[in-house]
Amino acid sequence: MAESEFLNADDKPVLTAIESEDIRAKVDATLQELGYVVHNVESHDAFPSQFAQIQYEVMILEDNKTLETVQEMPMSLRRHCTFLLISSAFETMHPMQGWGQSVHAVVNPSDMENIKAILQKVIADNETFMRTFFDVQKKLAES
Repeated sequence: MAESEFLNADDKPVLTAIESEDIRAKVDATLQELGYVVHNVESHDAFPSQFAQIQYEVMILEDNKTLETVQEMPMSLRRHCTFLLISSAFETMHPMQGWGQSVHAVVNPSDMENIKAILQKVIADNETFMRTFFDVQKKLAES
């Protein structure tokens, strides 16, 4: 994230931690096409502070140190964000493999041609699932 970059209230921020240049380029282009503002992790060590600065809607990462950090984060810090893991060790959209890695979905790099549809489905499913939680949380805050 550039220090001079400001986000508007309507912006949809995404954070990626993808080391593979070709995969990151494909993911970034797809996210921008979907209307997201894409930030890339500056370094794995900087991830916790970078993630805490902005309420990211989506986080896409590979099997790396950032994934380990995400897996150790409390749910209260992660629940506002949809997490996708890109890894050749998993089957795309396999629910138990995603759950085992503490992410909403896994994507095998061989399925990158379908990344737009995968992103749209996973994000929509998570938003639908979390809507009730956020509605109740909002009502409790108002009372």
